[in-house]
Amino acid sequence: MNLKAGHTISQIRQVSNRIFERILSERKIDAFNGAQGRILYVLWQEEHISLREIADRTGLAATTLTSMIDRMEAAGLVRRLPDPDDRRKTLLALTEKAGELQPDYMAVSTQMNDIFYQGFSEEEIRLCESMLERIYGNLKRHDQISQNTKSSQSPKSVQNHTRERLRQNPDRRLMMNQNVRDYVTEKVNELLNAPSCCAEAKAAAQNWLDAVGTDREADASRGLITELEMDIMPVDGLIAFAESEAGAQIFGAEMAKNAAAHGRELKAAGAKYCDCPACAASEAILKKKDELL
Repeated sequence: MNLKAGHTISQIRQVSNRIFERILSERKIDAFNGAQGRILYVLWQEEHISLREIADRTGLAATTLTSMIDRMEAAGLVRRLPDPDDRRKTLLALTEKAGELQPDYMAVSTQMNDIFYQGFSEEEIRLCESMLERIYGNLKRHDQISQNTKSSQSPKSVQNHTRERLRQNPDRRLMMNQNVRDYVTEKVNELLNAPSCCAEAKAAAQNWLDAVGTDREADASRGLITELEMDIMPVDGLIAFAESEAGAQIFGAEMAKNAAAHGRELKAAGAKYCDCPACAASEAILKKKDELL
């Protein structure tokens, strides 16, 4: 049987994206593009969710999501907020301006659905939607199994493991300057040992260590950078959280006051990020982004 579902779905996505952008242009809607519209749609359904959840729900590449959110924030469409349950994470919320755009998006979405299902009966539409949901469910289950397999691997002695990989694969030394690799390895270890490091960052860090000196190193480096860019706490986020009611509840009033004051001191000194052990290690790794990628 000649199965072409994957190729067909890819083609559908490419063509539908072009049509979506054209409809936006025809309707003179320039406040958001197609990809940004998917982010807004997710947030209209549920606000105060993380960048990771946005990536999962939209299917957008995590490597581009951070910069896209930066542009949307600058355009006044979304706001970054500290997570009241985990000060190391940032949540996204909509602005009033974004709320006013929902009717425009829904009108375009309705027009797209009319194009999708032109000539379909109601029964065929229901069947198609059901089949697509089943395919998506299969893919999500497979992806979850793969992630669980990776996360269940036990930690290794990192320095010895890395050097043994390089000994077995001497040509891999050309993939990255050895001094940079050793530096990043040191900082990744600091990240793993940091009490403030979240589980997602730890998983990406361990994955990078496991991949050093193998064919997976480049992919693992991209994954590590993407994860750290999403997780690192901007100093403005630290100040906002420390001064919030949630910050006072978690830290206690006096500690929250001190944290906010410390954040303002960091900002006055030109710092961009929180200086907790996890954020400090993350910032050091991100400074080597160009060499890693």
